[in-house]
Amino acid sequence: MPETESALILLVDADAAAAQAATRALLRDGEVVVARSAAHALRVAGKRQPAVVLIDDELPDATPGALLADLRVAAPQLRAAIFTRSRDPRHTSKLSPLGPLLMKPIDAVRLRTAVKALLRLREMAAGVARMKTGELPPEDSRRRTTVRRERVELDGAPPVSLPAPAAATPGRPPEPKE
Repeated sequence: MPETESALILLVDADAAAAQAATRALLRDGEVVVARSAAHALRVAGKRQPAVVLIDDELPDATPGALLADLRVAAPQLRAAIFTRSRDPRHTSKLSPLGPLLMKPIDAVRLRTAVKALLRLREMAAGVARMKTGELPPEDSRRRTTVRRERVELDGAPPVSLPAPAAATPGRPPEPKE
């Protein structure tokens, strides 16, 4: 079973119809828990750690930014996307630093694609953190992470570019350029 199937997806949306449609679309990608308010989302996250959170920008009790900040206190690696109906650039520019914006109504294919990308990013960030601490992925890992100079590749996912190293390590010759 792929890792994404066991992921907890927290969907925070007061609109029951939109939440139901999103839940149906995401059932194949993980377990979906719906919260109708920020307070409910915080209670859910306090009991179980979500891998991804999808937040509507029209919650009755909090802004997406405030909710996401509270959720990330306990889970700094939490990946998020924001639902909005607004096409106003002044409004969307305030939301865009929080994560990808998903314009409502969103079709199932786009929603699933966005969630899968967020899950891959979370997995890659965890792999990079393990590499920085010197841990290696377990031998029976279902996915293999490969680092090649300026790219990180995750089997089954497109490569992600990393910044080039600033300079060669002292006592070690610089890597040849391709």
